[in-house]
Order: sequence, then structure tokens, then C-alpha cells
Amino acid sequence: MDEKTTTPTTTSRRFMHLSEMTHDAIGIYIISFNPDKDNRCAAKDIKNLYKRITAVLDFILLHATYNSGVYTICDLSGLSASHLTELPWLYMQKFTALGLEALPARLKGIFIINAPTFFDTIYNLFKPILSEKMKKRLQILPNYKDLYKYIPKRILPSNYGGDGPTLEESSREWQKTIESIRDFLIEDGTRITDESKRPKESHNDCGQVFGVDGTFNKLAID
Repeated sequence: MDEKTTTPTTTSRRFMHLSEMTHDAIGIYIISFNPDKDNRCAAKDIKNLYKRITAVLDFILLHATYNSGVYTICDLSGLSASHLTELPWLYMQKFTALGLEALPARLKGIFIINAPTFFDTIYNLFKPILSEKMKKRLQILPNYKDLYKYIPKRILPSNYGGDGPTLEESSREWQKTIESIRDFLIEDGTRITDESKRPKESHNDCGQVFGVDGTFNKLAID
């Protein structure tokens, strides 16, 4: 992460961690796309969104916030049919696979709210990288009030009928938090893996979203 990406705008897309957990210590993350046409999400915003996600998660990991798992709320109210051809879906697949397989968090549930009519098309793009367990934990909720079955209403943003600050207010506060660890994020972005140390027998469990394991000169195809 470089200097420019430590201060992305927060209007077209938002990612945040709520300050309170559920009674059983489950943390809450929210991904939201702004439905305002003047702040419409574009392809470039998706990459900035994922940089923001890694920055927020870095802060959480640095401060060792204990939880027994996490819920992720995905508010898709800002997506339109034109996004199907505009957004970098392969990039989004790869980042989602990274989040599911590499991050030290137990994902207890994914709640989709304000799903567009074309959500089945989006789901089919991500289905190959979801385990059977994760598919069962993904729920499409017809109304944001259905969140109350899992998350206390009082800790949710006021956008969803809760007592917490609005999504925009929380997003601005998280932007300040990200900027407070700016130097760490810039330094961390310079680190790379030493691939010479990777075990030869290692493989990924995300289907072929990151390519086929091995090399073609060794790949046997029936």
C-alpha cells in the first residue's frame, strides 16, 4: 500500500468494523456501496475498496481484538445492472478467495441485503470459490430488519434502524483510524514473499481462480 492509497475516498463504497460485538463476541463488518447516483461505484473504486479492507483488517490485527468469529453484512443497494460489465469481477474473485482462505478470522455468516434482481449472476461468479460450509452461511435477507435475528439492533448503524452512527459517519471515523497507522501501512506494503522458500508440494484450495497448480510441462490431462 503506497502513500496515495492510505487516504481513499469513502463516498462511493464503504468498509467498516462496528465498535461493539454481539453478546457472544462476534465482530461485525459492513461492506456498503453508496446508492447515490452522484457517488456511483466505478471499477477503480473496487481496488481502493479492497485496499481499505486490508487497512482496516491490519488495524484490527495490530490491536488483537478478540472475537469468536465475524459476521459480514454486504449492502448491495448501490449496484446496478451496468456494473456486471464494468466491475473487475476476476480481481474481486481473487480478493474474496484471499479473504476466505488467508485471513485469521472465522466467518460465521455473510448477510446480503438490498440484493439486486441480478444477484444470481453475481453469486454464480463467486460460487466456485465458496466452500460448501460457506455457501450454507451465506444468506440473502429480504429486509434489513432480518439482521436483528443475529445482531442486536442497538449496535447497528441508523441506516438499518439501529442506534449506531450512520454508515457515512462510521466510514469517516475509520478513515481517520487508517490514517493514524499510515506509516505502518506504507512500510507493510513494501514487504514481499520469498517464493524460494515455498514448499514444492503446496497448493491453493480456491479452485482455479489463481490459476492451475504446477507447470504445463508437468501437467497431465486425460
